[in-house]
Amino acid sequence: MSGLRDNLEDWALAHGEQVAAVMTTHEAAGRRAIRSRRRNRILATGATAAAAVVGVVTLASAVPGVNQQPAAQDLARHLSELVCGDPWVVSAGNTEYYPEADFYFDEPRGDWVLTDDDGDTHTGYSGFTAGLGSVSWQGAIDVRGHTIVRARTVAVKLGTIVGVTEEQYGRVRDEGGASIYANAPRPGACGDTSPGNSSGKVTYHLVLQLTRVGDGGGPVATIVDPGGAKTVDIDGVEAYIEAQAAPSVDPLAPRGDLYQAFAVPAPTSTSCTPFQDMIDAGEPLVFNHMQYLVTIPGVQPITGATWANEPAAIVDDPNYHAWYTDLPAAIVAEHFKGGNPLGYLTWTAGPNVSGEAHPDQLRLVNTDEATFPMPATADCVFTLPLPAVSGAVYLVIDGVDASALDDAYPGADYDLTNMQTWVYLGQAD
Repeated sequence: MSGLRDNLEDWALAHGEQVAAVMTTHEAAGRRAIRSRRRNRILATGATAAAAVVGVVTLASAVPGVNQQPAAQDLARHLSELVCGDPWVVSAGNTEYYPEADFYFDEPRGDWVLTDDDGDTHTGYSGFTAGLGSVSWQGAIDVRGHTIVRARTVAVKLGTIVGVTEEQYGRVRDEGGASIYANAPRPGACGDTSPGNSSGKVTYHLVLQLTRVGDGGGPVATIVDPGGAKTVDIDGVEAYIEAQAAPSVDPLAPRGDLYQAFAVPAPTSTSCTPFQDMIDAGEPLVFNHMQYLVTIPGVQPITGATWANEPAAIVDDPNYHAWYTDLPAAIVAEHFKGGNPLGYLTWTAGPNVSGEAHPDQLRLVNTDEATFPMPATADCVFTLPLPAVSGAVYLVIDGVDASALDDAYPGADYDLTNMQTWVYLGQAD
């Protein structure tokens, strides 16, 4: 990790008033306040907001079947090959790579669901206003054997891929139904030059990949557009993208044991990767969040091993106590490749996962995921515990330091219900 020990105290002294002025009031749900401001900016620039649900259409239907000409489908065999800017050339249907593939799965069932700005869901719709609604594929697939189901959603406009969700989760089942919740890409996901940066019709595709864990492993099948793709008319895209360019905060490189921290509303998404979704949306570096400084001694270099047996911090005092040592914690990185995108941590003077005891130290080590609160999700299982990570790394603490916030924002009116602290640990190279 580079830049973990530079210039934070100097910055704090020079910009103390700026930090204090970031927010003088904080509503009970900080995310609702940010959403409200973005909604107003969208409406002010002329986006249609009479309703998120614009009409009712019938889903385009496609009768899945075994594709005997898999040349185009080979793009879907390796989901990472579906990338921004490429043409969409994958046809609907199934490509089976294993002779007895039909043993492992039945056809998926589900639908493209619109969640509007009030949290209500709809399946009959023909469009929505960007920023006032989001789309996801929600359903299930019956599987047999020890089978991993992975999902990727792809947005296509004018024949070009303008958004792709990351392959960030898998679900393992021995027998029965595997739930699928796959978020569609946001408008503008592919960058400034993408045709997805303008209003108009966009088609969403779902690509599922099934892989055997036992029986020699290997891919079972790729399923494209079960039940059909979904074409929607999205308006207000330009205003939405402009709203996303709201003022943000540059992360401050830590100095010594002093770290920049943000008070952030806990995620509510039912995605399997809610914290990664928040990072993708710009969290926690939005100007609206309260900030303060946190002292954490003994932070170690962040590597994939931190997700398993190596501690994230070591304090040579088993009696050390701070406001955060009694709270559940997790660690998340801006970018990761494979494996679990969230490492669950706890402070302990006892053994770590490998059974090594260090009674003379307080250590921040890997623990069972049940200790960290997560939004309600269905059957989210990560198969590789040691991802390669890069970019910003955050320690997420389930709670905030109320005393530090009072010092940073004297007289401010805020509600700390369901708030978390995101501590910027620096950059992983």
